Amino acid sequence: MKEKRADIRGPLLVRDAAGAGLVRFASTGSVIVLKGEIHENTSNWDGIGEANSFIVRNHSGAKQAVVTPEGDVYLAGEVDELEGDLACPAEGATAFIVRDAEQVLALIDEEGNLKLRGQLIVKGIPYSLLCYMDGEPDPDDDEYIPVG
Repeated sequence: MKEKRADIRGPLLVRDAAGAGLVRFASTGSVIVLKGEIHENTSNWDGIGEANSFIVRNHSGAKQAVVTPEGDVYLAGEVDELEGDLACPAEGATAFIVRDAEQVLALIDEEGNLKLRGQLIVKGIPYSLLCYMDGEPDPDDDEYIPVG
């Protein structure tokens, strides 16, 4: 993998050096993390994005997103899912765009926010569910329904 600032047409699969898939930017606007974890609001990039990493930089050259060879995804910003109408931003307002012939499917903006038309799926689980589970829901909450 190498550093890339791009406007990509169509689906994209980020692979490791051996060719195994790490992250898929799908034609539905969803992003699927196949191996690693998501790390939002990364501010210390020491040791992240070294050899064989897929790196997205902003216009000033600062790292905004990294996919490591292990499949972990580091973002300078946050994840915004189900953005109904992702417009193509002005030149210089985004670091990385994936689109098809008609619409923007996903983008990483200058602040390192991953914006998706679809959902973020991490190893088969919707990211919004993972975030909910990490928040340890309150069993007294009416929306909390134990499974099993």
